[in-house]
This record gives sequence, structure tokens and C-alpha cells, in this order.
Amino acid sequence: MDDFCRQETIEMQKKTTKTQIDLEEPRLTRRLVMKIAGASTVVGGLNFATRVAKAQTLEDLCELAQLDLVVVLDQSGSMNIGSPTRMQQAKAGATALVNALNVSTDGVNVGVLTFGGEPGSSDIPLFQSLTDDASTALAAINSIPDSPSGDIFTNMEAGVQAGREELTGVDYSNDIVASGSHRSDVPRIMVLLGDGAPNRDNNDNEDLSTFPSLGGNDPSEEANAAKTEDGIEVYTIGVGLNSLGQDLMLEMASESKTSHAFPNVDVEQIEATFEEIAADICPTEVEIDIKPGSYPNAINCNTNREGVIPVAILTTADFEAETVDPSSLRFGSPSTVIGGGGATLVHGSGHTEDVDYDGDVDFVGHFPVKDAGFTDSDTEGVLVGLTKSGESIAGLDSVKIVGKCQ
Repeated sequence: MDDFCRQETIEMQKKTTKTQIDLEEPRLTRRLVMKIAGASTVVGGLNFATRVAKAQTLEDLCELAQLDLVVVLDQSGSMNIGSPTRMQQAKAGATALVNALNVSTDGVNVGVLTFGGEPGSSDIPLFQSLTDDASTALAAINSIPDSPSGDIFTNMEAGVQAGREELTGVDYSNDIVASGSHRSDVPRIMVLLGDGAPNRDNNDNEDLSTFPSLGGNDPSEEANAAKTEDGIEVYTIGVGLNSLGQDLMLEMASESKTSHAFPNVDVEQIEATFEEIAADICPTEVEIDIKPGSYPNAINCNTNREGVIPVAILTTADFEAETVDPSSLRFGSPSTVIGGGGATLVHGSGHTEDVDYDGDVDFVGHFPVKDAGFTDSDTEGVLVGLTKSGESIAGLDSVKIVGKCQ
């Protein structure tokens, strides 16, 4: 651990211990309650209570996501069934998904494409490459016909392959050319919606009556390659599928048969399903403790002051702090971090320490005050980043601004 960081943490803990009973009675009460209850974790006293009763309960956690996402929609003729049509509902769902995320240069980049019912890998009626502009993505979704015409066949393989190419930048066919807009340092997600079992494929095969032994394997194999070779997280939504089609959706999705597969969705629930996916792909909430061992987390945001703010990421039953990628962390006011800014680590890459005395190893990093973007009115600080495996994380804790921000 950097000597400066270690000394700062030690002095802060000494000061807190000395004044704990006089100034932090609620914290002591919290410790006693947990002790009586047989709890093994003590997490920050008043900070814990504040986190539980957050004024801003990370409802806009989705705005902190950093990822590349491609929406893949079935545009075969059967999507014109119903009133409103299946396609209208799918468009509403895709729109809700885009609106739930922070589409921006440093946030979420979105691509949109459709697949039809013709054989061959060029059967992609719409291809909107990854973009950091929400209006561009929404315009692409809106341009899809509400009532697709043509055959009621389904070449799902073409859609999965095109989505995979755009997310990786690798051309697996000669017909679809990836834009090269992908990013290699963020999670990759594909959301696929289909309303029919695949009966066309990329080998110009038609009338695949032996599904799933022939055509059914093509999108499944493509999706499995996307997951295992490219690290793409795949969500699937099935509408009006028979049992074989539902099984395929389960097979194609990540974490098969759990939160990533929606194999039998009613038309009226398509939009709600996209919203559920939006909530699921948002960053994982982690517990953070700003200025661990102290309360009320006072921050002098005068930019002329060359200070640092210690922030701990706590190990909990659901998260191991040691899995954090220190180089990915950004910390600051909600508006600053959501806008793509924030302070990054100083004094190396942080250190590990049991800041809440629960026997688990936590992560502690120090961030420059002047880069955190706090204003006089801020009451919370936000930390975002990635784990070493690429999972997005975000945490929030209370702050008290002292001095005058400039």
C-alpha cells in the first residue's frame, strides 16, 4: 500500500475511534443491534443506514452502464400478425430498452438490425451499426415497417451472425461487413427477438423440415460461438413459438433457462420484457463506503485544494471486492460520472484492507477531489467501473459538501 494512503487511513480510523461514542451514537447502536442479532458484518454505521435509505436509490443506475449492445429483431412476414402487430410491440420494446440506457460515447453504444425469411447470410433488411447517438438508434428502430411483408420464413442464423460481427468487428461472412465501431474494453450484449423457429439458413437451404436437426442448429451454433469465443452475453425473446422454438431460445441464451431467456412471451408483454432486460443489464450495484470509518463523509470540494477522497468497495455475500479492475474506476458527483467524467485512481492501483472489520477483504482507492466534479448541492457520490471479467459495477454513498465549490 502507498505510504501516504496507509497513513491517511490510519489517522482517519484513529480520529473516528476517539469520537465514535460522542458523535456517532447511531453507528454504535447499529453495531449493538447487529451484535445482538448475531450478524457478522458491520458496514459503516450511519453510512450503512444512509445507504439503505438512499435519497437516490440508484434508480438511474442504468445511466452508468458502459457496454456495446446490438438489438436483433425478426422482420419476417409473420411479425405482421395482430393489432398492434408483433413488430409494433417489438419496436416499442426496443425503444424502451434504448431509452433506459445512457447512449453516449463513454456509456452505451447501440446497434440495431433485423433478419428476414430469405435463405443466405445477406438476409438483413436493416443494419444500423453501433452508434453513440440515441436518436440515430431510435430512428433506425422507427424505420422498421410495422407490418413486414414477404414470406413467413425465418433465417435467424443471419441475424445472430450479423450481430456477432458488429460486436466483434470480425467478418464471419462475405455479405455483412462490420462497421468497426465496436469497443474491445467493454461488455458486449446481444438481445434477439424471434417469432418463428428457423426454417431458412445461411447455406441457401430452404424447407428445413427436419428442424431442429438441420436449420435449428445453425443459429444455436452461432449463438454458442458468440458466447464462448467472443464473450457476448445473449438475451433471447420468443413470441408465438412452438416447443422446439422455445427450446432453441433457451439454448441460445446465456445462463440458459434463467434470466437471459424469455422463450414464450405474450405479445402484450414484449415491451415489459425489454424493460426487464434493461434492468438486468444495468451495472451490478456494489456497496461503497466513502471515507471509510467516518461520518458524515465530509468533502471539501474547493478545486484549489490538492486533496484525495478514499473510497472503499466492500466485499459482501454477493460481491468480491478483489475482482475489481482498478484501472476502470471513476468516482465523483452523479452528474459528472453519468456524463462520462469523474476522478480516476491516484497512488497506484489502490489496496486491499478490511475496512468494516467483518473478516472480508475490501478494496480501497483514492481519488483527487479536484477531478470529482462535486458542487455545493451534491449529497451523494457515485463510483463506477468494471470487474476483471468485464462486468459493469456501480455504487453510491452519501457525502456532505463543506467549503465553497469553485
